[in-house]
Amino acid sequence: EVDIDDMILDESIPKFARKFILHQKAQQVEVVAEGKAAAAIAIAEGKIAVAEAKATGELAFVKLNMTLSHQLITEKNYYLKQLSYLTQRHALESFFTQIILTYKSNENSTISLAIDAEDIKDKKAGFAINLKNTFPRMSKANDLFRKPLVEDAIWQEFGLDVRYKFPMFGADLLYGGISDIIHNPNMKTIIVSDAAHEDYIGFFNLLAKTYSRPFTLYDYQIAESSATVL
Repeated sequence: EVDIDDMILDESIPKFARKFILHQKAQQVEVVAEGKAAAAIAIAEGKIAVAEAKATGELAFVKLNMTLSHQLITEKNYYLKQLSYLTQRHALESFFTQIILTYKSNENSTISLAIDAEDIKDKKAGFAINLKNTFPRMSKANDLFRKPLVEDAIWQEFGLDVRYKFPMFGADLLYGGISDIIHNPNMKTIIVSDAAHEDYIGFFNLLAKTYSRPFTLYDYQIAESSATVL
């Protein structure tokens, strides 16, 4: 077998022939080099394609998760909003009922003395008579309990945080008589909008602590926007 390198160095071979052999070898080396480079490029491109495909897949997965997460958050706040009224009404009725039962069961309680004092001041209202004979309508109870003398007595009687007194309630919370605590006895949480007034949030958070109920704020903006999505 002829060794090309030996032929190049063999001076017995004419110089022009050795140059031709050297040129041929150089071409072979160049072809091999180009082949290796092409192979390296192909491998690199293949790796890049795999990486890009993986990245695309991961990005799609992340986008899907974000979409699902956003959808779940939207649905969560939408339904929390739907439940919020029921939980607030139930908590408020529980509180009003506790006040009334305290009045009925202990005539010497701080609450009883304050209500009787209001009754003496305003005979026409007949607060004491109404409470002793029946459960008043929510709006009537609210009118009585938020009177400064009675309100202070309630907070003192139950040892409540004086920073949060009765806030202003909407008509929907004061409609009719006490009924939700009878019809929905398992309402064990309180849900309020994060856009509600600080006093409103503080009051219902106070009731949540009083009755050992979970307290949740829902995102008002998401809940409102979800009405056009769900």
